[in-house]
Parts: sequence; C-alpha cells; structure tokens
Amino acid sequence: MNPDVILLNGTSSAGKTSRARALPQRAGIPLYHLSPDTFTAMFRWEAITAPARRPRRHAPGLAERQWARVHRNQTHDFGVDTSLAGPDEGAGRILAFIHRRAA
Repeated sequence: MNPDVILLNGTSSAGKTSRARALPQRAGIPLYHLSPDTFTAMFRWEAITAPARRPRRHAPGLAERQWARVHRNQTHDFGVDTSLAGPDEGAGRILAFIHRRAA
C-alpha cells in the first residue's frame, strides 16, 4: 500500500525541502512536493507593508529557537536527524520506514 501523504515537519532550514526533492528519485515514482513556500510565492510581497509579513533571511540559531514550538504536542511516526543524514540518506530512511509499515 502506498501512503497518500508524507508530511515532513521540522524547523526552518532543517532540510525538509532537500528530503522532499530526494524522495521521488529514491522511490522511483512520481511524487508531488507541496511546500508552504509554494503558497507564499503567490503573494505580491512588495504590496505587503507589515515587516512581520515580508520574506526575510533565516537568522543564525533560528532552528534551535523554533525546536520546542515546532515539536510541542506532536506525535511523529518516524524521525530523521537531518544533522546526521544527508538528503538522499534521509529519503532512503523515510522510504524504508514506509515499506516496513506497509509490510
């Protein structure tokens, strides 16, 4: 059985997009990657004046500061430490988990 959705959750700059791009290559099947950035790219940012709504660069330490908020009250089926596994290896671990679960 193929999963309907693979949700990659994590802090900013954790490597979610890199793993999402590696998954179809490792899986050998087409997968659709839908990112929140896809939606924000539709906005005309020059018309948005509120500083909090403007795109900004990631500040050093942002992922560390976001950790508790992103993972609070969350139950995850599986985790990949992106500091230890590159995109291809992480994608492989995700697919291995899916195959084990489907068996």
